[in-house]
Amino acid sequence: MFTLVTVRKTLSRNTFIALCMLSGKAAATPVITGVAAPGGLMNGATLTITGSGFGTKTPAAPYLWADFGEGNINPSPLGQDHSWSAIQNMVYSAAGGPDNGPYAQGTPQSGSGVYWTLMLSPPYNSSTGVWGFTWNDLSAKYYVFREMRKNFDVVSPTYINWKPFRMGVQGAGPDWYFASSNGNILVENLLNAPNGESNAYAATYVNGASGGTQTNPSVLEGPINQWFTDEIAYQVNSCYTCADGAMQWWVNGALVGQEPINMVWTNWTLTLRDSATGEDMTNMSIQGVADNDASFPDTNTFGLADIYVDNTWSRVMIGNASTWSQSTAHDIEIPTAWSGTSISVVLHNSSLPSFSNAYLYVFDSNGNVNQAGYPLCSSCPQTVSNLTVR
Repeated sequence: MFTLVTVRKTLSRNTFIALCMLSGKAAATPVITGVAAPGGLMNGATLTITGSGFGTKTPAAPYLWADFGEGNINPSPLGQDHSWSAIQNMVYSAAGGPDNGPYAQGTPQSGSGVYWTLMLSPPYNSSTGVWGFTWNDLSAKYYVFREMRKNFDVVSPTYINWKPFRMGVQGAGPDWYFASSNGNILVENLLNAPNGESNAYAATYVNGASGGTQTNPSVLEGPINQWFTDEIAYQVNSCYTCADGAMQWWVNGALVGQEPINMVWTNWTLTLRDSATGEDMTNMSIQGVADNDASFPDTNTFGLADIYVDNTWSRVMIGNASTWSQSTAHDIEIPTAWSGTSISVVLHNSSLPSFSNAYLYVFDSNGNVNQAGYPLCSSCPQTVSNLTVR
């Protein structure tokens, strides 16, 4: 429950200060007690959030942020990594993205096996042959947010090899991907499997799940001809034989799939990080489509925007409802400073024009969030209690 304490607006339209206080019973950690945006609520302005229970985030910047606002396809300097490790058939587009902003567009080329992707690899020391980290380090947590749009259906009238998320190793080896076209989370090219298995399915889908296979892939692929948000959070198992890794997948804010990473056969265990293969997953594909049919129309297009990747679950988001569980439109904010009691972010908004009816949410490194949103506008609906009419 929120009680509005004071809202002060100066004579300048570009100055916004709002202070609110949580009242009633103790709220979930983190707790937001105030915000200040001296430059006003607009894209690119700085917002300072005060409160408690935010935890630590070092560095404050995400690993990668790509809103294509620099006028090219390269990631933003607001992230730690400023370049893609590989670009396949993706080009910069100045308009047409969320809120008619810039985005990366993919258009298929004639021929079988063509795919579109932006690939991200961690830092690599060529002199020592050591990776700075990998996407499957033990106990690591990763989070991916992006907005996507496509003008085709991935399952009708013909099957399209659609993998909106994929991690793999350098060269041949096992890789993990979400395949919304056939409704599975798949591990491919298994090594040292006891019965010679080459692929393994391991998924529990939330909508229409049956035997590990999604019976309604449309909830996974997202809508057609409109921008939608896609989020993935995963945690690697804490030891080679531990069964405590997990993945979750959201489309437009709705949980559509989750997976316990550990899959067990007799005398053999595969986890996201396992002793049997010892593979380091160094490629993350922010993708994309692989065209397995030479007749796949060249008129099909695919877009990516507002790509955010981080090696922590700590993040700041805004939603379109006063509770996180009811929010169906999300935007990610870009942190520049972070402490247990104060966070500074560069404001970003694609889904909620002028931040209308926008509510602020802070996640800590364990994924805990203030379930009751903090209103970012003076006109946001407030919960009213003890109202007396005279």
